[in-house]
Amino acid sequence: AKVLAYIRRFEHEVILVVANLSRFTQCVELDLSAFAGQVPVEMFGRTRFPELKQTLTMITLSSHAFNWFSLMETGEPSAATWSPRAMPQHAEWSSTLLRTIKHIILPAYLPLRRWFGGKGRVMRDIEITQNVALGWGTARLLVVEASFADGTPESYLMPLAFARGEEAKRLQAEFPQVVLATFSDDQILCDALYLPEFRSHLLHLITSRHQETGSVRLAGSCAIDFDAEEMARALVHTRVLSVEQSNTSVIYGDLWFLKFLRKFEQGRHPDVEITHFLTTSTSFSNVPAYAGALALHTPAGEGIAAMLVRNVQHQGDGWTFTLDALARFFDRVLETQTETTPASEEEAIGAIYPERARQLGQITAEMHMALSDSNLPDFEPEAFSTLYQRSLYQSMRGGSMRVIRQLQSQRDKLPESLQADVAMLADHHRDVLAVFERLMDHQIDALKIRVHGDFHLGQVLNTGKDFVVIDFEGEPRLALGDRRLKRPALWDVAGMLRSFDYAALAALRHEREDDALRLEPWARKWVKEMSRHFLEAYFEKAAGASFLPKDPADVKLLLDAFLLNKAVYEIGYELSYRPDFLSIPLRAACRMLEEARPVPEPVPDAPV
Repeated sequence: AKVLAYIRRFEHEVILVVANLSRFTQCVELDLSAFAGQVPVEMFGRTRFPELKQTLTMITLSSHAFNWFSLMETGEPSAATWSPRAMPQHAEWSSTLLRTIKHIILPAYLPLRRWFGGKGRVMRDIEITQNVALGWGTARLLVVEASFADGTPESYLMPLAFARGEEAKRLQAEFPQVVLATFSDDQILCDALYLPEFRSHLLHLITSRHQETGSVRLAGSCAIDFDAEEMARALVHTRVLSVEQSNTSVIYGDLWFLKFLRKFEQGRHPDVEITHFLTTSTSFSNVPAYAGALALHTPAGEGIAAMLVRNVQHQGDGWTFTLDALARFFDRVLETQTETTPASEEEAIGAIYPERARQLGQITAEMHMALSDSNLPDFEPEAFSTLYQRSLYQSMRGGSMRVIRQLQSQRDKLPESLQADVAMLADHHRDVLAVFERLMDHQIDALKIRVHGDFHLGQVLNTGKDFVVIDFEGEPRLALGDRRLKRPALWDVAGMLRSFDYAALAALRHEREDDALRLEPWARKWVKEMSRHFLEAYFEKAAGASFLPKDPADVKLLLDAFLLNKAVYEIGYELSYRPDFLSIPLRAACRMLEEARPVPEPVPDAPV
């Protein structure tokens, strides 16, 4: 009775206001089930609160306090965007259910998943190529192949199981997006990873090194010995991480971290390969310790389904840490702009983040030095050659042209604010190729090595005092064989530089429109300064390394090409996975092209 809460709407904007009318602290539970799947964002500090569920939402308010929340769409499937298929029969694996999954459920369900990479493509057909019984309850592992109007098909792993009773009610209330179907006997068909018993089953498969029989089977492998006490601690509390990316992550008692790979590819997986190598064959300690893996064997070949590593206690990833630093930086800039004496750039940036950027540069160099110190065939460095440089050019040329064609094909669906940039990139595609063509001017004197392959702020964990590098699987849109190739170390360096720029522009999206316009030049200064600190520390640590060109001009040549290539790749990635973020890499690519153009020579005056 002491709390006033109400909703206000204007066009597509929805605001929740909650006010405490009492002089005492109050706790209130609100029924916000109508907005399940949306995220409350506090309108003054731009703090994101947990996603709303179909259960009651608890809010605590201090004396006479109030909160205004903007209810934002998450972009993930929710109760508002996904409704499970109602099946008239009882829950059982049957040909009827499989046909319904294939023809009705998956065509609507897959495009809503964060891990599905075909959002920017026209899906032509779906096939269930494997239906594997997993030896636990009703669980099955489906290998789903999606084919498209253009390009190669993609296969995805979907572990599914039936749930009943309180477990079914819990999933429907807390995770409606993982419920695929409901049945007449009150059971549901759901993503099995959201069932605690199934998560425990996966850990047992790995730690027991279980080898199933049959032409299609799961096989566990383990690199360490688990004792009974540690297993018990790990299984007391397991959970699926709420932040879903191109894979699904499971935590076991804060001791172990399981990455369940959604995209299924046959062959040696670079994440397993590199993490195992760094753990067992080098002194590089800024990586989670490798523990084991789960492989799926099929008649066509073997592929990794999951990887287990020791969990790293951390305060979030480098991306979150950087966005927080940028928010504080923007606050300092806006505060000082109201004063008569504006703050200097150095005062606004502060001393903390530049030191962490230098630390990240040093760790990156140490990672490359570890990856280059081996005579194993898969890790032994290889020299550049003119043939390799031509191959690199052809790969970057082909990838960029595919993205530009993809961008043009979806141009009519894009916002009006992006049309000029789309036209600029399409009209000046030859300028893109001209940057890449410089790779063939002369032979570059350096070695290529195994690299991270998709290095950015989201791929490092912030422990508070250090960074730990994760996710060595490479760029998800590339084929598995391409991700295992040896590359110039500067490939990773360019990825991190792009991430600084990405973070700054993403942080501006959280500011009010008028503030964002004032802050944009400061954001550019911040990116330039952090890039400088990162590069200085990297080159100081890696000085004289065989994987760096000896000629500084060659270093710049490679960085320029890789930065532009990365920006164009990001355009294709965002088109497929996160269309709302497309403006960031699109504008970055256009800016790089403008900067790469030679300044025209002044025309002399005509003689009189």
